[in-house]
Amino acid sequence: YEELVDFVHPYYQTAVSTKPLAEYAADLVQKLDALEELETKIAFGIEYVQNNVRYIYNEEEMHGHRPQDPWVTFEFKQGDCKAKTVLMKCVLDYLGVDSEIILVNYNADFYLNYYLPSLFNFNHVILKINHNGNSYFEDATYRDEYGTLGNRSFISFLNYLPIKPQATLQQRESFTYPDFAIYDDILLDVKENVGYITVKTTYRYGRANS
Repeated sequence: YEELVDFVHPYYQTAVSTKPLAEYAADLVQKLDALEELETKIAFGIEYVQNNVRYIYNEEEMHGHRPQDPWVTFEFKQGDCKAKTVLMKCVLDYLGVDSEIILVNYNADFYLNYYLPSLFNFNHVILKINHNGNSYFEDATYRDEYGTLGNRSFISFLNYLPIKPQATLQQRESFTYPDFAIYDDILLDVKENVGYITVKTTYRYGRANS
């Protein structure tokens, strides 16, 4: 896997580093700068790429591991998983938030560490965000996802391959939700022989988006 990653990493590095975000996405940068809290900026940037850039897959144009340039993705507001993920990373780089592009295969995930090393073992590209000592995984092709890091949908997979020099297949750490996804606060009350039931429900994570 180290040799395979070293082969494709320059393609992604070129796409991410050739032009600064402010040069081709001045209006997006202006909106980011207008926000005060970093957590809000991160959420806005992720949601912008997910909800305002159309996810397309044209095999003739998008096949392979050479991603579309992020300024092209931003201008035409469309791209495949590689293109959208690269643009999302450029947004986070502008915000000074550490992230890395990774390869996954949701369908064959459990078996990846039994396969011979091959880029064909993966069929999707997402972003791993390293922030405040925690790791978060964001899929740029998702839509209608909202919330700050730690309050968004959990993507379930085990194995992934980072696109960085000398990387090899990784397994993510176990995860436990810090709070209930659905929390019901129920009040039972009786007044003058009439019963009242009040239910207040709080939704979190993917349940909130649904």
